[in-house]
Amino acid sequence: MAFTSQDPTINHNDQKKPLLICEWCDCTYTVKEDKSSFLRHVYQHIEDLVEISNGHFNENPREFQCLWRDCTLDVFMNGRELAKHVMFHAYHAYLKALGAAMRSTKQLPPCTLSDESRNLIDADEELVCCWEDCRMQFHSPDQFYRHMDAHGDNDSADGDSFVCRWLGCSAKFKSRYRIKEHCRVHTGQKVIACNTCGGLFASNTKFIDHLNRQSEDANLRCLCCNKQFATKRLLRNHERGHVNNSKCTMCDMTFPSPSGLKRHILYRHTEQRPYQCALCHIKFKSEHDLNRHIKIHDDQVLLCPKEGCDYTSKFLQSIKAHYAKEHEAEMASARYACHICGCRYTRGYSLTSHLKKKHHFEWPGSLSRLIYSQCDDGMYRLQTVRYESVELQVDQNKENHQSVIKNLP
Repeated sequence: MAFTSQDPTINHNDQKKPLLICEWCDCTYTVKEDKSSFLRHVYQHIEDLVEISNGHFNENPREFQCLWRDCTLDVFMNGRELAKHVMFHAYHAYLKALGAAMRSTKQLPPCTLSDESRNLIDADEELVCCWEDCRMQFHSPDQFYRHMDAHGDNDSADGDSFVCRWLGCSAKFKSRYRIKEHCRVHTGQKVIACNTCGGLFASNTKFIDHLNRQSEDANLRCLCCNKQFATKRLLRNHERGHVNNSKCTMCDMTFPSPSGLKRHILYRHTEQRPYQCALCHIKFKSEHDLNRHIKIHDDQVLLCPKEGCDYTSKFLQSIKAHYAKEHEAEMASARYACHICGCRYTRGYSLTSHLKKKHHFEWPGSLSRLIYSQCDDGMYRLQTVRYESVELQVDQNKENHQSVIKNLP
């Protein structure tokens, strides 16, 4: 199995050399920057367990166990699935090493999240190239992503633009770099990870945002909801979410982004279901919905990484949500308050669940979440008015503030 070291998606010029650490069982292997040697080393662990001949796996049914540290996916029914899973661990370890190097080089704030779930990964999806009629399959994410880069490098321009040839997509871009960047949406490729919590990110900027959001130096305040941010860029991005510039032509709903409008139209105003499950033939409106459904047919489950907890789920996001709710609640104050009965919660989604179940609360259109604004007492409560501009909400906040002053004894 060939692994190469050059990676066109990562810029190492301004970083310290990342230290890659093998976390297979009690292995102590480490190497600086040399990804190809690291991946070959991890693949050797797979070969020690699985019978492989000329790159082909022995397909005889047999149970295999992942020995990567803190991985809660215990059993695999064939060597191919184990190999794909472990090679994703290896690629994840490489991205975590990049994250650690970047944080050190740029002197970024530390991640304060728990490290117990740092090696929980979601590697269930098949690595299949859907570029035109290619359909090549891979069990190494690194090789899959390089294969896609080769498509981007070799594809010729269609007139003055480059066209995405992934199945069901025809997006156009002005440069080869942009279309290769776009293809990561289809492959799910991430380029960096947090070495503390294990979070994966599609760009270095998003990783930096992940750390800055946890910084105690958050002194830039949003005029709309009083939420504080560590950088001007984070504040600007947040403020855009208060402004609904995109309006649906088929109903009265408005959204802060074209993508939100597109999703609303897909789920509320169309009956198209182009994605079909090959096992039970149920159809879905998006590839994401199909991939989530396919896991229902899979016998594998994830375990909560907290010692003594027996919670299980097929979905990584469910495990992380459970962990945040049940095991991190004691470390956070309950800042989300019900505006009806006063019940308090540590997470916004817990308050949303309370409003739906206890008060039978419903919201219009296809909004996927409720919006909570910080009040003068520091608590977050439901925002019951939808604003079409930042100015309108600032004016409303001023009126509320003046009303509070006027009614003071």
